[in-house]
Amino acid sequence: MRIIEHEQRSPVWVAARKGLFTASKVGTFCAEPFAISLTVAEIKALLDTTGEPYKSAAKRDDLLTILPNAEQYMALVPAAQNLIDATLGEAADGDDRPPDLGNYWTRRGTDMEPEAVAAYERKTCHTVTAVGLCIHDSGHFGASPDGLIYSNYSRLCGNVMVTDTTVSHGLEIKCPEGKTHLKYLRAGTVPDEYLCQVHCQLAVTGCQFWDFFSYHPNLPPLLVRIERDEFTERLCSGLIALGEEKRRQEKALAEAWRAEFEEGETNGSEPQ
Repeated sequence: MRIIEHEQRSPVWVAARKGLFTASKVGTFCAEPFAISLTVAEIKALLDTTGEPYKSAAKRDDLLTILPNAEQYMALVPAAQNLIDATLGEAADGDDRPPDLGNYWTRRGTDMEPEAVAAYERKTCHTVTAVGLCIHDSGHFGASPDGLIYSNYSRLCGNVMVTDTTVSHGLEIKCPEGKTHLKYLRAGTVPDEYLCQVHCQLAVTGCQFWDFFSYHPNLPPLLVRIERDEFTERLCSGLIALGEEKRRQEKALAEAWRAEFEEGETNGSEPQ
């Protein structure tokens, strides 16, 4: 993991995020960005051409298991391609503004975050360290945690006591309106709409767990710990594969633009 220490929403932070898949935009589709989109009829037609026997009432998944070289029909799922397009388009637009904070409650949550951090520190006795942007070693995706919690481990090296500082875990804070916070309290779990965001932060940092903290100044807080699991690993692998596909498309776009420019020079004019 590489950490950009500059403050979130600063010009350096904005520039460092460009071209990255970020935790707030990740969805479940990122865990499996490629899929076989063939219909049952299409699979049967292909099996007919290969001479492979199959039962007429066989289900799609069963038919795929007997389709020779089925992996050649893998393609990006639409949502994954949309994410690539959004990321490439953002870089092409050259917009240096930080992301829009959205509606009143989103802006209120951002303003209330220091108060929420203090409440979390009182509840857990942890010290939260502000961080800018964390980037996965692959360079394809990143996250801007609401804070990192460090652990110090002392060990004897020869006759000298050495202290190692490592990231223990991270923190995701939400400061929703009262009725939403009450819904979170009743459920007692991380809301579905934030699960991918949290697991992406786990994937980026390599941490084994993450704390989700929902805070409202006039209601009891909700603290939920999310453990790294099989979905985290699939999400990480999927984002790496998606990032490699983005780079392939980026290279193809650059080559197409270069060819267009060269053609314009040949014709004595610049591309429109």
